[in-house]
Formats: sequence, C-alpha cells, structure tokens
Amino acid sequence: MIVAIPSMVAADSYALVNISTAYVRSKPSHSAELVTQQLMGFPVKIVETQGEWSRVETIDGYDGYIINNTLHAITPQEYGAWKCTPRVIVKSNKELAITNCCGRQVSDVVPGAILVLDDDCGGDTTIVNVLLPDKRKGTLPVDAVMPLEQWRAQPLAIDQVISYGMDNLGAPYLWGGMSPKGMDCSGLTWTAFWLNGRLLKRDASKQALMGAKITDWHCLKAGDLAFFGNPATLRISHVALLRDDDGNIVHSSGGRVRLNSLDPAAPDCISAKFLWGISADNLLPIADDAKASWLFSF
Repeated sequence: MIVAIPSMVAADSYALVNISTAYVRSKPSHSAELVTQQLMGFPVKIVETQGEWSRVETIDGYDGYIINNTLHAITPQEYGAWKCTPRVIVKSNKELAITNCCGRQVSDVVPGAILVLDDDCGGDTTIVNVLLPDKRKGTLPVDAVMPLEQWRAQPLAIDQVISYGMDNLGAPYLWGGMSPKGMDCSGLTWTAFWLNGRLLKRDASKQALMGAKITDWHCLKAGDLAFFGNPATLRISHVALLRDDDGNIVHSSGGRVRLNSLDPAAPDCISAKFLWGISADNLLPIADDAKASWLFSF
C-alpha cells in the first residue's frame, strides 16, 4: 500500500527514497544549494514538512530538504518490517536499468541503492526480482546485486574500492553528487567505501577526522584517503582516493573524475596542497557502526 506523505508529520515518521538519486537541498526550494543526495531505498527520518518539501535526517548525518514526490512514506511499523525483509544492495559500479518482464525500463538505479527482494524468478538464475520502495516490480542481473546481510559483513576489499573510482573516470563533477551521474570528491570516496560495507562521513572535512593523521604521503597505501586544503588554517576542502602505494590518486575535481599524483616530481602532480591522509584500515564495517540500526533490527 502506498502511503502519501501528510502535510503535518508526527514524530518518528520515515520514508524511503523512491528514485535513483534524491536531491537534498539546504532550503525547501529547487533553487537552493544541493548539499548531498540520497540513493534509492535509503531510509530518511522526516523531521517536518513545509508544503511539498520534507526536512529529513539522513543515515550519514545530514539535515536537509527533499521534495516529497521523490519519497515513499512509511510508518514506524512498516520501517521495522522493512529492516527484517530480505534486501539487496546494487553493487555494480555503473548506473543500471531496472526492467520489467517485457524488458521495458521501470527505473534507473545507481551503485549502492537498496532494494527489497521479490519472489523467485521461475528458475532463471541470471536475474533477481526486486521491489522498489513504492512496490513497483522489476528485475536486475543477479551479478549486479549482493544480499544486504552479506554486504554488511564483508571484509574490506581495497581493489573493489579503487575499481569504483577507476570505473567512473570521466564521470561529471557535481557538488553534492553521489553517483556516476555526477559526484563530488567526497561523494566518490563515500560511495566507493559504501559498496564495501563501510559508512563514511559525508563531507571531506569530516572524513579527514576518521583516523589518525598521516602527514607523509609516502606512508599512504592503496585505498587510503588523502586530504587537501589550506595549510595555514588546516581547513580541509578536498579528498582523493589512493589507487596504489606510490602516491597515485583518483578523485573528482576540475569537472570530472580524473587521475593525479601526490608526488611533487610527477608531471600530473595535483596542484591542491596535501595536508594529511588516513588509513582505510580505520574504516570499520557497518556491522560495527551504530548507524547499522538504520538498516537492520537487532
């Protein structure tokens, strides 16, 4: 049953994102700054509504406004049931199409989205049936998804983290973006680790505080995060992902996802000032994160 978002929302009201990428804005207006995005199937807590907009709290700690027609409202009871329902996460590094039985697109979907598993596929082992938050039905290739229980317990696979950035080389830069449609610097690192069962802080300045500071770039290894900013104020303004042990990075900057180096002697050395990095070893699986309660019942 589809539940309409009411004009006045009581405490403990929730919704699931119902499109591939929902825009979270600083104010309830299409012209307001895009501060981040939430992906299909992500739960948000509705704090209040203002006309056609809802002010929401997100799993990664953001407070902003999402237009109501991109959300599917659920009661606390429905939210609790959803946490216990078999679900999958889209583990592909690229945008995909959810299609119906006739091959017609039902929706696009981006890496990291969460979908409910539907009934079996009649013996076809190449696809899985999924339900969108508003109960639309579709299918995805079986190798494009991972059971959510498996996702939350998976070991850190640095090669998979790096492959997300490498597979999206040339993807457009978008302030607040979180997907191959467009991503900012911390959106790239956030999603790369989310696909590997790690929940990062959303902004580069907060990601920079998720581990001990490594001030010598030579000590950074593949999968670590490098941070850049003002050396006088130590204000962080950018983050990049180490793609090897030699200071080479992949990051979203200057209009697109691109490659550069931390090595001052390299011809493609990044112009931004390196301040410090953190080790990927500090990033714990979401199973050990208190925010897991947003997704699972314990």
